[in-house]
Amino acid sequence: MSVRIRLRANWPVFACLAVARAAAQSPVSMAPAGGARYVVPAAPPDSAPPAAAADSVQHSRTLTRFVTISRTPNGEWRELDLVMAPTLTYSPETGFGTGLGLVVSRLEGAPGSGQRPSTFQVSTQFTQEQQYTLTAQGDVWTRGNGYRFTYNATWARNPGKFYGIGDGNSARAEKYSPTVERLFAAAWKNVAPHFFVGTQALIEHVSLVVNDTGPLTSGSVPGQNGGNLVQLGLVASYDTRAPYYNPQHGLQANLTLARSARAIGSEYSYARATLDLRGYHEVFAGFVTAGQLWADAVRGAPPFDRVPKIGGSQLLRGVSDARYRDQGAMIAQGELRSPAWHRFGVVTFAGVGATGAGFDAVAADRFHFAGGFGLRYSLTEHDRLNIRIDRGWGRASSGTYFTINEAF
Repeated sequence: MSVRIRLRANWPVFACLAVARAAAQSPVSMAPAGGARYVVPAAPPDSAPPAAAADSVQHSRTLTRFVTISRTPNGEWRELDLVMAPTLTYSPETGFGTGLGLVVSRLEGAPGSGQRPSTFQVSTQFTQEQQYTLTAQGDVWTRGNGYRFTYNATWARNPGKFYGIGDGNSARAEKYSPTVERLFAAAWKNVAPHFFVGTQALIEHVSLVVNDTGPLTSGSVPGQNGGNLVQLGLVASYDTRAPYYNPQHGLQANLTLARSARAIGSEYSYARATLDLRGYHEVFAGFVTAGQLWADAVRGAPPFDRVPKIGGSQLLRGVSDARYRDQGAMIAQGELRSPAWHRFGVVTFAGVGATGAGFDAVAADRFHFAGGFGLRYSLTEHDRLNIRIDRGWGRASSGTYFTINEAF
């Protein structure tokens, strides 16, 4: 058996590794509907493991990454990858954020087998707007990618803004400060090539303090006093994307059906359906078009921070996060990703979104348009893990976003 140990310096990672939502890691999720959510993605190796002599050992040093690679007698590779780095983010809602991320990734399989790595991640985050987040999560794949198990435990204090429910809501934001304790778990089974089905569960407790006067203090808005939420769901995912972090080609289709009810211990009773369709096509060398169609709808009385919304760093950049909420929300967005120089790239994007009491209640004059451009720097050549800086403009708002991973 051969063993190769690498301790490598990757100064862009050490200096400005940012963190983002778990969207790139999980094909389907019950991501919270409000506040800052961060995850440190597992950093894959820049290239496939080299062919080493039977008893060769190599050593080097770095401050941020430890990798050990071994080859088994049957020719398979085992890789253990540990990354620890400071983090940096920026968005209009949070200001600058900083913290620390630790990722442990394990990969075992024959080169080119397509085996997904299993990861464990811990991250902390603190922002200018007094937001605190501590997250521990795992993503476990069995041999051959036949089963997948994910879990997430989060403690967060995420001050936010509430503009009201409905497209004609108030232009004045009401500030509130929730403290959230959340447990999430999901299990998937591969039932056909690239197709997974499974179940997921969410338990969440919210303590909420309202810092302003408005509907949350004078009205009867569900969730204005916090409370307990329990949710069970069914999920289905079809995914042919490649590479994993910044796809150059392929499709992804995710469907989530979830239910909260008093019978399972929830203080809120409602149903939710979410559809997320994404496509990628390399029109010619290095130039990729990407598109997303997303729709989210609820029926019943969810807490206000679980009402479908648009805006923010992923769902219509340039529109303020959660600026519009209602029983139904939908967006369509696309972008052109182009190489620029060495590891740098540029992106232009545009999108349109709408909310309404139902999809049939969305009127043409309620559509919100946004667009902009961005700069990319690739941290890893093999899987194209990117730092992104985007500037977006909406009809009455704009925003700058600095994070890691593509918006979709």
